[in-house]
Amino acid sequence: MKTRVAALVMAMILIVSCQPYEAIGGTMTNRCLEVAKGLPQASRAQGMIVLAEQHPSVLDITTGNKLALTDGKWQLSTSPNGEWLASQFGDNQNEVWLAVENVGGSHQTPIPWNDDWFLLGGWLDNEHIWISHLTEPLVTVVNPFSGEQQMLVSDFPGIETIVDAGEHYVLGASSVLYNPSLNLAVYPRLESDGYVYIVLWDRQAGRVLAKVKDTSKSFSYRALWSLDQKEVYVTVADQWDSSKPEQLIYNFYSLAQDGQVKQLTNFGNSFTYNWIGSASLSPNGRKIAFWLDLDRSAQENQQLATLDLDNLQVTNYCVTGSYVNDAPAPIWSLDSRYLAVYNSYEPNVERVILVDIKEGWAAEVAEIVPHGWPAGWLRE
Repeated sequence: MKTRVAALVMAMILIVSCQPYEAIGGTMTNRCLEVAKGLPQASRAQGMIVLAEQHPSVLDITTGNKLALTDGKWQLSTSPNGEWLASQFGDNQNEVWLAVENVGGSHQTPIPWNDDWFLLGGWLDNEHIWISHLTEPLVTVVNPFSGEQQMLVSDFPGIETIVDAGEHYVLGASSVLYNPSLNLAVYPRLESDGYVYIVLWDRQAGRVLAKVKDTSKSFSYRALWSLDQKEVYVTVADQWDSSKPEQLIYNFYSLAQDGQVKQLTNFGNSFTYNWIGSASLSPNGRKIAFWLDLDRSAQENQQLATLDLDNLQVTNYCVTGSYVNDAPAPIWSLDSRYLAVYNSYEPNVERVILVDIKEGWAAEVAEIVPHGWPAGWLRE
């Protein structure tokens, strides 16, 4: 069935004029950090780290104090400017809302949570939030300040949805991600050669701008929009042989509006296996922080790493994430200097570690109840 659909799609879409891959990618260096208990005296970290746990709270980094949030909040997400916290909120009457508030206690008028809404994907910009639907791949964009809502019908050719993949939403909270201006989208598409391609789509022209192939059909991709919205960073398994399934290589690529496809890392030069986990782009747009697994057989194998988009150098800080599953994406400070990351090295032991990528130190700043994690960074 998929093959027939893919063949029909390929017959219908316009010919893609993507330029050849530009294979670049720098080297990786290790800058291993020991995790200390508590912040060093010289720390200049400021702001509030949002902690998603059984009783959600925000951690004042300067004082170490926790400020409790109202219970019943989950799916927490902070706006890019650090001013607002969005959440899915269940009240005492079992009604569910989209809630938006700031640290100062100001609340926007709650918006009823639609019965078909599923996951709070995050903020497109400082005024708009996107939410995925149970009837995937629909997406609704909400302005919590005006109450305006816009539902986007994701009728893209050959899109691979959760039903097709049979596992989960292949781009995190959805099977399609839009840039903030909504003129571009990225999604996975099954093509006639039997492979899934990550496609950058021009919504106005109705055509593919750039694409990159996933060789392993992994159905799990990380996509991050550049600050200028003209480029998206994705990860795909670009080296894999079904006869040697233990040898799998993931790399970062960029897909640009002008058709350029660039390989940003080249882990296959040094390793026979790696896996790239959850990732996040720094507020200044210059670095990607991500979880890197270089040893398939070892526990505690997720390590915090960064990719410098200026020189394509990868730095491994050897700070571990989850010993069981993929850890939540690292959380950047608003000045792009610090990272708040989840750490769990044994059952029921979960911590938040703060990493200073400029001075080179790591420190435990909070313990969290089981199944909690750092979820955002707010201004004081």
